[in-house]
Amino acid sequence: MENNIRKAVVEDLPYIKEIYNDAVRTSTATFDITEKGDDFFRTMFDEHSGKRIFYVYEKDNKAVAYVTLSKFSHRDAYDTTVELSVYVNKDYRHQHIATELMEFAINFAKECNDIYTIVSLITDENKESIHLHKKYGFRFCGKIQKAGVKFNRDLNVDIYQLIF
Repeated sequence: MENNIRKAVVEDLPYIKEIYNDAVRTSTATFDITEKGDDFFRTMFDEHSGKRIFYVYEKDNKAVAYVTLSKFSHRDAYDTTVELSVYVNKDYRHQHIATELMEFAINFAKECNDIYTIVSLITDENKESIHLHKKYGFRFCGKIQKAGVKFNRDLNVDIYQLIF
C-alpha cells in the first residue's frame, strides 16, 4: 500500500507529463485544453515543498499516478488552505491507487499544524471523484455554473472541502 507512495523526483516528470497530458486530451478532470511541456512540470515540481506536497505512486518501476497538495491562492490569508489533485495513468485506473494517494494526502495534511482546509474543484460530471471525496468526509460547499468550456461543452465545477 503506502510502500508504493513516495516523494516525486525529477526523474518522474516524464511519467507525470504523460499522465496529465492524457487527461488534457481526453477528460474534463482538468480545464487545461492544450498539453503542457517540460517547463510547466519542472515549475510545478519546484513549487511543491513543505506542506505543498508532490508524491507519486510507483508501480512497474515507474510513476503511474500522483497527488499534490498545492497552494490554493497566492493571497496570504489562504495559506492554511491547500488544493488536492490526484491523477492516475489510464492503464492503472480502478486499482484503488487514487484512494491510496488521497488517503496519504489527507493524513499528511492532518499532521500538518498549518493546514486547516483541503479544497477540491471537481467537474460535476466526475461522479467517481465526487464519490471518493465524500467517502473521506469532504463536503459540497458550492457550484460554479458554466465555469469553463471543454470539448465544446459548458462545464460546471463543484467545490468540495475537508476542514480539520
